[in-house]
Amino acid sequence: SRNQQWVLPITVKRGDSASRIAAEHGSTLASIVKLNGGDLDRIFVGKTLYVMNHPRFQLAIRRRMRTADLTLNGKFFKRYDLSVSPGETGAFELPVKTRQFWKDMGVSFKPQDRAEIEMLMPPGSPVLVSEM
Repeated sequence: SRNQQWVLPITVKRGDSASRIAAEHGSTLASIVKLNGGDLDRIFVGKTLYVMNHPRFQLAIRRRMRTADLTLNGKFFKRYDLSVSPGETGAFELPVKTRQFWKDMGVSFKPQDRAEIEMLMPPGSPVLVSEM
């Protein structure tokens, strides 16, 4: 279901690509694919696509609790359980190569949770790790 608060219909213009549209709207290519039924093979001028409307996701990881809370525009979105707690605390930015980042941080999500987080959070999104 498309929540109007977070989703914006856009019309494809000449020179647009799905990755360019994702970058312009602070989103990810994976989220655009998901919002548009999984098929972006046929992008053409005039087609309507749905994108997340400049989402600001942040992930707050709590070491002792072994949880990670995802917020969207400052509001709680979803909680994930961690099987392994990170070794380091601090503020980080999600890099382009997320798998290596999670490995280096010592964070272990369920595969489907990691895939969902990576679909929603574009590179540069804040990741905060606290001792709690």
